Amino acid sequence: MERARKEKWLAIAGLGIALAGGVWFGLAAASNLLQGMVKVFGFPLGPALVVSGLVMSWVYLFRWRRIKNLTSGKNLLAQWKDGESEVFIASDCGYIGGELYLWSGYGARLEQVTLAEKESYGSTAAYLEIQYARLGQGRDFLLGRRLVVRSDKISIRIPPDKMADARGAVEKLQEVRGGTFFGPRVYPAIAVVLVAAVLLWVGWRAYDIRQAQVNRARLNLQAQADQARINSSPGLIPATTANLKANLDKLAGDFVLDCKDGKYVGVKLTYRLWRCENRPGGSLAAVEIYSRDNAPEKADLIRASMAPADQDKARSFFTGVAALPLPGGDSQAAQDWVAKTLPALVKEGDGFETNIGGVRFSLYLHDLDILLMIGSEKF
Repeated sequence: MERARKEKWLAIAGLGIALAGGVWFGLAAASNLLQGMVKVFGFPLGPALVVSGLVMSWVYLFRWRRIKNLTSGKNLLAQWKDGESEVFIASDCGYIGGELYLWSGYGARLEQVTLAEKESYGSTAAYLEIQYARLGQGRDFLLGRRLVVRSDKISIRIPPDKMADARGAVEKLQEVRGGTFFGPRVYPAIAVVLVAAVLLWVGWRAYDIRQAQVNRARLNLQAQADQARINSSPGLIPATTANLKANLDKLAGDFVLDCKDGKYVGVKLTYRLWRCENRPGGSLAAVEIYSRDNAPEKADLIRASMAPADQDKARSFFTGVAALPLPGGDSQAAQDWVAKTLPALVKEGDGFETNIGGVRFSLYLHDLDILLMIGSEKF
């Protein structure tokens, strides 16, 4: 029948909506294919579409099955034909003239069932009158939308040869008259919906926890990969460039130095340069850190210079620079070597070298400035 086919296709459409919502939610939660507002709205609207689609599918699937059961003679109280319209009467619903009417349970309550005689086309005919109440929405100026009870009535003409069937149907319908607006199947359905909602929430929480664990594992792996890359960096100084810059901040403050990024293009390599030099009112000092452009995590060279006008300031400055690249005991050894060697620089061209912790240290006097070179250049 046409109505049954329509209900079936609407049920299938509900499943399609639920499937689309599930796919949208899945893409939003676990894929990089969706971005921006489409991804953001995928989280609330995806499950909303799933629930709406399933409810829609359940409603129309129920209506389709009731029509199929009625037209196949299952649980029928009476059946007849009124002209071109077929009539199927059951205890909770009827299929009359191609329309499904629910009058018991599922938001409806059977109120009254009677047989009556009315004038029809110039003669008297018998009618089955079914009056029922159903829940609906009403508008109120103060309260807005609210749940109201509406009363509906159906009058069905009875052919003379079906009066006995009609009386039997009235007796059966009188037995189910009254009661609640929800039939016995509604409560299990509500329970199923609640259980499904709980399972959905539990599943979402489990997925959320799992995703957090995966993200933490991914971050740990990324951190390990970053550390491995830093450890394998070709820089000649053990400390990372980030640590060198952080440790240099205090020295720059003590000697009134300004720091900024730069670049040095050599014959063989291109270097990222971090240069701290004096500003007006500061010491005539400068520190440069050279990191390879293709491996910026470590440095090849630290170059420090200062005019030797004040021996105490020079000692404090150069021992501070010597402490930057090496940890623990090697750092103290580097400071001791610088403090011991500085007084030996008395004339232009004097210079000394040593190796501490696998790092080369050079200290010499050049153009009336003291220069400290830590590491090796590969310009």
